[in-house]
Amino acid sequence: KIYTGGVLGTETEAAMQDLWEPIKKVTSSGMSPSGVSVSKFLHFTFPGVFPIIDIQTIKRLNGGSGVNRGSYSRFFSAWKKVYQNSKGSFDEIANAVGIPLARVLDIMIFTP
Repeated sequence: KIYTGGVLGTETEAAMQDLWEPIKKVTSSGMSPSGVSVSKFLHFTFPGVFPIIDIQTIKRLNGGSGVNRGSYSRFFSAWKKVYQNSKGSFDEIANAVGIPLARVLDIMIFTP
């Protein structure tokens, strides 16, 4: 299944169920936390849909107990809500600067 429906056309739980474990198997190593690697893979494969998440954010979403599918799924669901409520603004910024839609969110969250 290719996620061509964009952010709003992607069902969060179905996407996580389809993608999380297979991607985790190919991206995990002893050097990086699997959830961060999975989010990077998803973002660079589908830059208009999936945002990247850093280790501190994903741990906070998961109550400090580590990185897992549920915490990224909650993050992705929240991103969908933000996008749905401000679609025009996100689209305008992404088009104006020529960057993928989810990258706009990454910059807004992680740039000091």
